[in-house]
Amino acid sequence: MNKHNLHGDIPKEHRELAKELLEMEDHFDSKIDLEPSLVAKGLVCISHDYYSMGDDDKGRDLLAKAEKVYPGYFDKKIDEHAAEDQFYKQLVDSLALIILETLRSIGGNAKSGS
Repeated sequence: MNKHNLHGDIPKEHRELAKELLEMEDHFDSKIDLEPSLVAKGLVCISHDYYSMGDDDKGRDLLAKAEKVYPGYFDKKIDEHAAEDQFYKQLVDSLALIILETLRSIGGNAKSGS
């Protein structure tokens, strides 16, 4: 059984994927023998999926968890993983764009008084 919860309302079409992502998160939590940088990499991948589904809170939580599992992951190791794996590089670039767009929309809402 997973002990993780989803944030916000997940659209019906994403619920099955969200359940699978929770199972993946549990998998990484249970793999104490797995190299911490690989756990962080996996959590970044799962985070991307949550951001893509519009669950920014869960995505952000997973990025924080990745940093906790492997302190400094976002300082250097993420770049090493991206250099070794083109698919992961594309995922990280996409995640960065999603987060940037989220920040821009927050800034736009603040300017308009929303």
